[in-house]
Amino acid sequence: MKQLRASLLGEQTAENDLSLLLSNFIETPEYRSIIESKDSTVVVGRRGTGKSAMFAKLADLWKTEKATHVIQIAPEDFQTITFRSSFNGFGEKYSLIRSASKIYWRYGLLMEMLSNLGKNYKVREKISQHPVAANHIKVWQATNRDILSKVAAAVMPIIKAEANMETSIGALHQKLELTELEHAFTSLLTQSGIRFFILIDRLDEGYENDEGGAAIISGAIAVSAEFNKKYSPVRVVIFQRDNMIRAVQKHDPDYTRNIEGEVLTIHWDTHQLQNLVAKRLNVAFNFKLENTQKIWDRSTANESPNRELQGIDGFKKCLQFTLYRPRDLLSLLNQAFFNAGREGRNVIVLGDIEKTAKTISNNRLINLAIKYKC
Repeated sequence: MKQLRASLLGEQTAENDLSLLLSNFIETPEYRSIIESKDSTVVVGRRGTGKSAMFAKLADLWKTEKATHVIQIAPEDFQTITFRSSFNGFGEKYSLIRSASKIYWRYGLLMEMLSNLGKNYKVREKISQHPVAANHIKVWQATNRDILSKVAAAVMPIIKAEANMETSIGALHQKLELTELEHAFTSLLTQSGIRFFILIDRLDEGYENDEGGAAIISGAIAVSAEFNKKYSPVRVVIFQRDNMIRAVQKHDPDYTRNIEGEVLTIHWDTHQLQNLVAKRLNVAFNFKLENTQKIWDRSTANESPNRELQGIDGFKKCLQFTLYRPRDLLSLLNQAFFNAGREGRNVIVLGDIEKTAKTISNNRLINLAIKYKC
């Protein structure tokens, strides 16, 4: 018997399951598209569809390549909430918040890359030729705070010094010296031979999908897409929940022209999900099998005619209790195997799936009732 565990197939969240995730990652068409082209800037999906898993896998992949630097931005909710407060001076006007967001993100991403170039032996001594950039790098590197906090600290004094919202936009661009910074970055990037991969996740933590939040996200996407097109050695990828993208689509009048073509949506089909589960089962039970269907059949049993769980049709019955998301499926199977193990079995039957699905559904209903105070 396999040791009784509540998370036999791994944790539900990528952040808590990196080792198993990386070694059993499923290379979906969306993942291949990101590493093989710069056609898309934003990877979109619902919760549990694997955005953070792809974030981790891309970081792991690109870190192994020569002359590359990977910048990972995945703020906590308190960091995004604080960052959003730096936009309070622009009221609720979408166009102003979006313009400010583009300046914020342009400055933040440039400074992250310039700061890393400043540590490179090929260009370290040449930074003195760009005194404006050298001064900004010195301030940027003075603290170990996260990128959002550093940007907020840089912009807040400028905004507070301006008399009205409209003049703040021009003042930000001028006083942050973005023109000079971009000139320095272009020159130093060419001389260094370094490629930058910037991965941005969890921007929606602590955000409301309202007009202001949508404007901030829209600004981040616009700058990231521009960097992808303008700088050949720079690749920026943003991972975003679908509800925030819908908010951007609702509020941004230029969504169809500027953003829609940058979006890549994650989709999982039966074949991909079965491969994902089979890889996890192979490790959990040490089957050492290669055939996906054989792995599934070794882990399941049929109760009676019309109560089969083996075979592809059996796996499809299992999927009926999910929303075709990896997180849903792993949660369902983890609990089903745990319940089977309590009864001394190391295979699951349809009854285990049905019982577990009912428990999960009831828990979700309770959570919804609490959330909406029903």
